[in-house]
Amino acid sequence: MVAETTAAALQAMRDFDPTRGVPWEAFLRLRIIRSALARHRREWTFAIHRVSINAWDECKMTEGGSLPSREATHKLLQDALGRLSAADARLIEGLFWEGKTEAGLGEDLGISQQAVSKRKRSILKTLKRVVEMIAKGSDLCL
Repeated sequence: MVAETTAAALQAMRDFDPTRGVPWEAFLRLRIIRSALARHRREWTFAIHRVSINAWDECKMTEGGSLPSREATHKLLQDALGRLSAADARLIEGLFWEGKTEAGLGEDLGISQQAVSKRKRSILKTLKRVVEMIAKGSDLCL
């Protein structure tokens, strides 16, 4: 952490332009905070990918475990999506199938981007639970 703070401070020294009227302390503080947030995002992204990879490896190592077919995965996802409320299903369709942004979808729905993001996280958690519940009753390894 100290090394990253030092690197951010050195970059701030290089990039600082006193003619822009920004106080040095504010400029430095912002650079250090952004550096810390970027590091945090990178670590979480790496951790999420590692968990996903480990889950697939565990599936392969189980007795007779094999990855589910595309058709089985599609049916499982369709079943899970079918259990969502109409409003939640529309939100997921807009984001993932129609390629809308959270901000664009928020405008369409009359809510903020942050509200869309919060609903999306909640819906995805619900979908995860539903998929796991459905998969327990089948021979899919998820």
